[in-house]
Amino acid sequence: MMGWIKLHRELKDHWINEDSRAFHLWINFLMEASHKERKTYINGKVIKLKPGQLVFGRKRWSRELKIDESKIYRTIKLLKESEMIKIDSTNKYSIITILNWEKYQKTFNEDFYIQNEKQQSPLDKTIDKESLNKDLLENKKDEKHEIKHTEKHQKNLGKKDLKDDISSNIPYFKIKDLFNAICISLPRIIKLTDRRKKKIKERWIKFKGDIKVFKKVFLKVQESSFCKGNNNFNWKVTIDWLIDSDINMIKVLEGTYDERKENTKHHRTKFHNFTSRTKKYTAKELEEKVRWKFDTPLINNSLMGN
Repeated sequence: MMGWIKLHRELKDHWINEDSRAFHLWINFLMEASHKERKTYINGKVIKLKPGQLVFGRKRWSRELKIDESKIYRTIKLLKESEMIKIDSTNKYSIITILNWEKYQKTFNEDFYIQNEKQQSPLDKTIDKESLNKDLLENKKDEKHEIKHTEKHQKNLGKKDLKDDISSNIPYFKIKDLFNAICISLPRIIKLTDRRKKKIKERWIKFKGDIKVFKKVFLKVQESSFCKGNNNFNWKVTIDWLIDSDINMIKVLEGTYDERKENTKHHRTKFHNFTSRTKKYTAKELEEKVRWKFDTPLINNSLMGN
């Protein structure tokens, strides 16, 4: 198979870059996927593939990549949960669609098409010359549009463009791993449910896609005794509470739950109730008054007895 694919630099910060098996599979998906609409023959049928689609069979991929079928299955499940691929299955094969394919892979030049055309099978050449020329013309327009859009994008990102960019690739699993690695005193995240993903996405957009904000929040929570349950409410922070609203993360960032030397609320005794009823005295003055009240008569009685 001839040609090339594009890799965006944001892949470096994606969770898949930390999972060698998933990365291996993902790169092979990108290389295997159709770069334009074409037909292929499988199991006695002619199948039409769109750009970004490929035919998948677990046994064949296991054999070619030398990865166990069970591990391929688990990895594909992760890619699907991360909204990187979509799978349409039959009883004989599956069609995998790489989501956002056009966004990252759409621009190709004429030389690529000509070179690739020479390598195609007779079945692939059913696309006539007129159709090919039309595709080339459209892709040239797309390329010019993409260059123009990129220049505009670099000069001034509008709010909508920025939001789209941020929300297009959310590192759900990296955030999950960060929380589990840092907040070791809190309940671990076992599963990223749809609701959790929705909330993470909202917070991710709010904080402009900055993973450092999440890391800082998790560190401050781990350093806070209050957040870890050392309070009068028998309560500790969970990931669901943290991501439920912007205000919860903001409160943590602002230091609402930071350790305070003078904060002894969870060590209060009955003596401190007296303080609240006599606000005109300091704690030290009250101690002196109490000591004088209870200790002095005993000393005087002792002297009188002599």
